[in-house]
Amino acid sequence: MVKTKSGLTARPRNHLSPVRLEPDKKCAEPLSKKPSNTPIHLLYESLSFIFPPRREATIDISQAKTTQAKLIHPFTQTSSQKAFHCASIFDWMVVMPDEIKEQLVATAEIDACKSVPSVTNKGFTLRTPVIVRSPNWLGDCIMAMPAVRNLKTLLGAEPLTVAAPAKIAAIWRTCPFVDQVIPLEKPRSFIKSSSQLRQGKYGSAVLLPNSLRTALEATLALIPQIIGYPGHARAWLLTNVVEKSAFSFQRQHLQYAYIDLISALGADDDDTFPALTVPKLEICADAKPQLSLCPGAEYGPAKRWPAAYYAEVARKFINEHNARVVLLGAAKDQECAAEITTLCPGVENKVGRTTLEDFIAELTRSRLVLCNDSGSMHLSSALGVPTVAIFGSTEPRRTSPLGPRTDILREHVPCSPCFLRECPLDFRCMTALPPEKVLPVCLARWAA
Repeated sequence: MVKTKSGLTARPRNHLSPVRLEPDKKCAEPLSKKPSNTPIHLLYESLSFIFPPRREATIDISQAKTTQAKLIHPFTQTSSQKAFHCASIFDWMVVMPDEIKEQLVATAEIDACKSVPSVTNKGFTLRTPVIVRSPNWLGDCIMAMPAVRNLKTLLGAEPLTVAAPAKIAAIWRTCPFVDQVIPLEKPRSFIKSSSQLRQGKYGSAVLLPNSLRTALEATLALIPQIIGYPGHARAWLLTNVVEKSAFSFQRQHLQYAYIDLISALGADDDDTFPALTVPKLEICADAKPQLSLCPGAEYGPAKRWPAAYYAEVARKFINEHNARVVLLGAAKDQECAAEITTLCPGVENKVGRTTLEDFIAELTRSRLVLCNDSGSMHLSSALGVPTVAIFGSTEPRRTSPLGPRTDILREHVPCSPCFLRECPLDFRCMTALPPEKVLPVCLARWAA
């Protein structure tokens, strides 16, 4: 057994005794009378090996301590366990009669086991090697980097691996504090992802996303220690539950949600943004200075500055500042990019035609980036590129870029922030920021 100073016992999965079914004497039709080879029994016996009972533990961020809780099997749901607010795994796969569900009683016994490699700090023992499950959005990855850096500082020489969707895995390769990056080819399939993770034989998984799917990935990967925030009906899959801290105006930015999660494990509470490693590009001396426009926002059109406004800014820089104007973005932004190129034929359209590595290269060679509240904004700011970001339906205090050379423009109308994907009104938060208000800020950054 591996014990923390606060009494939490780490439970390696492969040392659990097998789960047994016991008939309920109170039931009119005991489970033992059912045929043992029915599909429901076969399904239960197969899944009880994959989903053994878990020891629930709560980590108090303010004190960085843990407390024990009783073993609860995911297939067992009694009236005293309704606080989990989640149905059995069977409810997702088959329609189970209530009388059978009430008779499923799982028992488990934790056997003594040998010590395993671990890192202990502030009373919490973290099993190694450690893998971090990355957020699925580019911007969230950038905001999580200070926390992941803090985790690596805690681990020291121990390796740190990050698993991320393949389309954004390249951004983690720019982090000198990440030892290995696992690109998840099918991140929406927890079966496929768990198969990839299982090969690493990790001791702990730290889940930055709050989704149920990522908890299932780690569980099916047979990782014995799984740490994360509760919610989305996944607390029963976590071995260590970190309760979210109380709301604070000073720490309402999303980066602190990640930092608090890692701090609960004993890491430092450092919110400085780490330096990223990107290849140096050779730029010809006679090359035109580049203005990169990122008019898209994957969240929805409510976050997008009008295409006509982008076209007017592009026309100004081409005609008066001899700039090379490049449109960048994902394939979903092609409609918006096509509108801009129609209004301003002098721009170069690379929307949907670059890999993330190419996208990073284009940003690093830019003299200025004009964008919406999007992953492009977070990336360009993190790379240290001068960035002008336009906010509309969202809140800068929650998701502002973390880089030092960034200007944020926002017209705080009565309905903002609404956090809607589409504006149901007149789009006033964006139309209140015409090019006449944005251009002076862009020109000041351009000349700096």
